[in-house]
Amino acid sequence: MSNQQEPENLAFDNEHSLQTLVRTITLSQETFSLILLRCNYADLRQRMVERLHQLSPVDIREITLPASVKTLYTNIREQLLDEQPPALMVFGLESVKDIDTVLTSANQVREEFRKNFPFPILLWVNDQVLQKFIRLATDLENWATIIEFENPTDELVNFLQQKTDEIFAGDVTPNPQMCRELETARQDLHNRQEVLEPALQASLEFVFGFNDYLHDHIDTALAHYQQSLSFWQQINYGSSVLTMLNY
Repeated sequence: MSNQQEPENLAFDNEHSLQTLVRTITLSQETFSLILLRCNYADLRQRMVERLHQLSPVDIREITLPASVKTLYTNIREQLLDEQPPALMVFGLESVKDIDTVLTSANQVREEFRKNFPFPILLWVNDQVLQKFIRLATDLENWATIIEFENPTDELVNFLQQKTDEIFAGDVTPNPQMCRELETARQDLHNRQEVLEPALQASLEFVFGFNDYLHDHIDTALAHYQQSLSFWQQINYGSSVLTMLNY
């Protein structure tokens, strides 16, 4: 699901997506509509949320799903009680433990959404959740508008460098969600034919190995550590060649 547009246009595209979203929300007042907001990065999502609140003339209520949620429809009702906001934005689907059950049940009660939620519902999804949504909640997804947000290339590279630096400095500990974002960023850059420096590749592989080690996935941790070592050896080999040439 990679956006194939030119990376330098992505900042403009994000602003255009926000304008489209604002129009959709405004035109969907007092009517149920489902809007899937595709975004793979928490920092970008937060920036887009802040900008959306600045642009939207409509008040947007926010809720976050607990990781243990089993049904999307029931949880929304429980959190809203009798409130019917002009628009609702829902966070947390990417962290739900039993996402398959949540999406399957949402598809089964899709008519309840339309009957009881007369306002636009904005669901933040990453690529993994969106793929599952299309597969497991096909009928509900057919009602949805999908709006995409992506990071420009330089921001993705900076994100990879910053996160790996923070981990090596001991400021943060890697976790599965962080590593998913790092891997997605690396894949997005690969899709844009961007080649990462071997040092950054080595750092990423080490972080992935460290995360696997922390979660007792020893075999995959060792594989990542071997990949990291391989990239470092490339760097050292290149340095040795340069030294020889200087002589």
